[in-house]
Amino acid sequence: MTRTSRRPARTTIITSTLVAAALCLAPVTPALAAGAADTPAAAEQAATEYSAALAATPWETTAATDQDGNPVALDDARAANFVGWAYFKQGGTFTMYTLDDKPKMQGDWTVAPDGSSRWIAAKNDAGDVLFERTVPIVTLTADEFTYRVIDQADPTQWVDIVHTPTTHQEPGTIDYSAALAATPWETTAATDQDGNPVALDDARAANFVGWAYFKQGGTFTMYPLDDKPKMQGDWTVAPDGSSRWIAAKNDAGDVLFERTVPIVTLTADEFTYRVIDQADPTQWVDIVHTPTTHQEPTGGGDTGGETNPGGGGGETPGGTGGTGDGSTPTPEPGDTGGADGTGGTGTTGGTGATGGTGDAAAAAPGGTAPDGAKGHTADTLAATGGSGLLVSAAASALAILGGAILFVRRALAGARG
Repeated sequence: MTRTSRRPARTTIITSTLVAAALCLAPVTPALAAGAADTPAAAEQAATEYSAALAATPWETTAATDQDGNPVALDDARAANFVGWAYFKQGGTFTMYTLDDKPKMQGDWTVAPDGSSRWIAAKNDAGDVLFERTVPIVTLTADEFTYRVIDQADPTQWVDIVHTPTTHQEPGTIDYSAALAATPWETTAATDQDGNPVALDDARAANFVGWAYFKQGGTFTMYPLDDKPKMQGDWTVAPDGSSRWIAAKNDAGDVLFERTVPIVTLTADEFTYRVIDQADPTQWVDIVHTPTTHQEPTGGGDTGGETNPGGGGGETPGGTGGTGDGSTPTPEPGDTGGADGTGGTGTTGGTGATGGTGDAAAAAPGGTAPDGAKGHTADTLAATGGSGLLVSAAASALAILGGAILFVRRALAGARG
């Protein structure tokens, strides 16, 4: 009787203990692991991270692809309106410029909480809204920002506009005079209107080659590459960085000539100005300078070289067209409105992408792109959560299992007794 009653008891104890242990070791489901990310606080954190990613760096348009993954040239009509520099500020405002640093548009921006779309409202200088646009985001990470421009007439056709981080300083925020005076410059290259290299001893460039020292006080000195004195005088840069003016002077301080040239590039790494042929303004040469540590030659003085048009040496008058004064640049445009691109020169009505609506494509319901794919990649800045829960669950399971084994041993010992 006693043996008969102990066996069921022992079997019941062992079975119950093993079931409990099995339940403890059951894997944590994805729903449980992700539960922490489904809270309002986690959603708010994810939204903050997407906005922070867009505002963390200036962006440059570097590529475009169509719906089949084929490259689209940045000057292609499907992409050209969306090419430039973009600066999304932490406070929710933005500014955009063409790649030649001309103002394009300004206004307000937001990113959808799930990172699926970006909204902008372009405004004029008075703060009036010119247009609004929402585009689906394809990728938004620290290394890439890509949004989709969908053809309104045929939604199966689109172009993805790819941006990558840049160190390009926002135009209009640079102290151009300080940038020019920050370093000595050496002429290192020249290119023509077609982008072809021009030899530095080519007659179109030779007069502009040498060392240049622009002093903080507004004076300058220049020397050919053999360190012979070339000229001296005064200089200024236009506040918007669009042009540089010099007045060459002799030792007595008399002005020998003045010249204004359009600036193509002025950064900490490059100073390039344009010399335009006065006889044919469609022809020009861009004179490229880069920073140098070459110490300024001493013992110079007024050489009179600048008074000899077409003479040798660096930035002497003459050169292309024999005037030395390439051209005065046209004024910078102000608030131009327009698309995410050329501002004022976009599609009909100046409102942006295909269809002339200015709203290239709103994010589809549920935050998905028109092809059904999520509006952002899996490696975007989503809050995954759950990792802490997994660790806690595993630790609890091991603790319970250990207790269960101990309990079984004691039960068996008691049963034997």
